Amino acid sequence: KAFCININGSKYKLNDYSKPKNNVLSILYLTKPGAEVISGTEKYNDAIEKFSINGEWKKSLILIQNMREKNLSPSIESYCETISSMRKALEFEESESLLNQMLKDKMPNDLFGLYAASNPNDSKSSQTARVFSLLLCMREDNLEPDVDTYRAVMGLCTKEKKNEFVVLSLLIFRLWHLSLLLLEHMQLNGIQPGKFIYNEICTVLEAENKYNLADIIYERSVKEGVFEPWNNDQKIDLHSFTANTARAAVRSVLTDMIRRPKDRPYHDIFNSNPSSLLIITGVGKRSEEGVAVIKPAILEMLNTEFGIPAMLQAHNPGCIEIFPQYLNKWVRQRIRDSDRMSDPEISRMMLELEPKSQIKDELLDERSDKAAFKKKIKVHKKTIGLSEP
Repeated sequence: KAFCININGSKYKLNDYSKPKNNVLSILYLTKPGAEVISGTEKYNDAIEKFSINGEWKKSLILIQNMREKNLSPSIESYCETISSMRKALEFEESESLLNQMLKDKMPNDLFGLYAASNPNDSKSSQTARVFSLLLCMREDNLEPDVDTYRAVMGLCTKEKKNEFVVLSLLIFRLWHLSLLLLEHMQLNGIQPGKFIYNEICTVLEAENKYNLADIIYERSVKEGVFEPWNNDQKIDLHSFTANTARAAVRSVLTDMIRRPKDRPYHDIFNSNPSSLLIITGVGKRSEEGVAVIKPAILEMLNTEFGIPAMLQAHNPGCIEIFPQYLNKWVRQRIRDSDRMSDPEISRMMLELEPKSQIKDELLDERSDKAAFKKKIKVHKKTIGLSEP
């Protein structure tokens, strides 16, 4: 059932429905101000999420476009599931465009007024709602928030309980929704976010398992020059990162081996002599009680989640090394998982990688038989059209 409410003078149409497993909590699905809400909105969103989870992101995009043509607002979850599905399919630029579209569509006319409590001292309201109420008080005094104000707001908002709904002015939302909107609000007002803001957002997104969103946000920060992890084309330094941002950074570095972006450095495994990837994490001297945080987080992610053998350098316990043959293997598997093997560009990339992988494997297996290996090298070079040295 659709109904209208007024919040701080703005008219919104809401759709009221209850989740099947929760008979107490009703979710108020907020559409863009003035948007028409009709029966079937939830069916659209459910279908978009199911298509995306099954890797059918093209169908999800069609449904999103259909909703927008009917003046309906897809849910943030629908957008995000589609974005994740597109990233898995190696559709990087398109997924970033969809995120930008989502932020534009979901940004309310008055972000602060929408989420503010009736007054800053309302003990029944959440901390986030009271902070937004303070921002309204600033506005009444003709004071606009600067970067330090946004830092304080972001820091307080992200201290709310994770994985739970927060109620603000009859609206129910998740903190990661608001974190993304705050970031967009800053930039729309000409304020450049710094490391603290990006670290906080990556932390919230990681806590909600929104890894693809965290990666896109991190890549945006690199493009803006906030983070500069590369020492050279084979070594990144994570000393100034939090553990969550460091995880996003390493995922982005691995993905960029396939993407090969033009606007930032990347580790090239397609050259004739690929090198190891070095990840400087430090040993925890700057951490609380001197206990390393980033190093175990990155090792766990690489070895367990990604299945990439990674080890500490013997002469430098603060540096993780990944050998090129393991990077090659991961990239090939990542490409196969994208279901894009029929794409000519992807097929060409696989052909570039496969011979090197085979040669490297034979080098490991036939190290004792140099003559036989030299003969096989010649065969491989003829196969891939390389001239003799």
